[in-house]
Amino acid sequence: MAANLLWVAGAYTWSLDFDLTFGLPAKNIACDQWMLDRAEREAIARERHLPSQGTGPVEYLRFWQPSNLFVVMGRSGKYLEEVHFQRCHEDGVEVLRRSSGGGTILTGPGCLMYSVVLSLEERPGLRDISKAHQFVGQKICQAFLDCGQAVELRGYSDVCLGDYKCSGNALRIGRNHLLYHGTLLLEFALEEIPYYLRMPNRRPRYRGSREHLEFVTNVPVAASELQKAIAQSFGTQRLPMEIDHQQLDHLVAVRYGQSDWNLKI
Repeated sequence: MAANLLWVAGAYTWSLDFDLTFGLPAKNIACDQWMLDRAEREAIARERHLPSQGTGPVEYLRFWQPSNLFVVMGRSGKYLEEVHFQRCHEDGVEVLRRSSGGGTILTGPGCLMYSVVLSLEERPGLRDISKAHQFVGQKICQAFLDCGQAVELRGYSDVCLGDYKCSGNALRIGRNHLLYHGTLLLEFALEEIPYYLRMPNRRPRYRGSREHLEFVTNVPVAASELQKAIAQSFGTQRLPMEIDHQQLDHLVAVRYGQSDWNLKI
């Protein structure tokens, strides 16, 4: 399966598929890990003067849109405390775990998911977690503004429309690259959130004691329009790239599709 790549003037190579969505939820989660691993391998190859994809640092940008509901916890998430697990089990809503930190989310149709892998060789300041949140968050805010919606960064890593959260984000720092990803609420069935997710124990100050439905909102922007605006915010162009499904399937088989990983306590 061919994806699409983006290229930025200078040393960077960017990858983007405007709809690189897999039918299996766990494969979508695994793809973020695969992008980070691939970028790290490219960096090691350049260090050792081995054949690599290009002459400079590699960076990736991906969008995907889930076709069914499922829960995604952060790396240290506790499903018994954060999820109405029995309801999920009865309704066939999978509970998965990603490799980055952050809180638990419910995603599904009407959510636009994005993932970006950034070079720490070219952007060493992003090793500072707060600066990483600011850097990517401002790109997302600019994209929304270009679509006619004025949003802002609030809390630790939230994007908000007024007092209401419309995007949650998380990151993972590797040796040479940063994985940053998040969810963008556009036409999501918000009423499903309190049914499947418990109130989090840790909440940003601006949220106060508000329940889920008093705290989150959709933003009336077309997914295709926002995708293009985000790509433009990062200043990118397209190039072709191949997705290694064998590696992705391996990540699902050994980690992201395994209950030992997803439901560990």
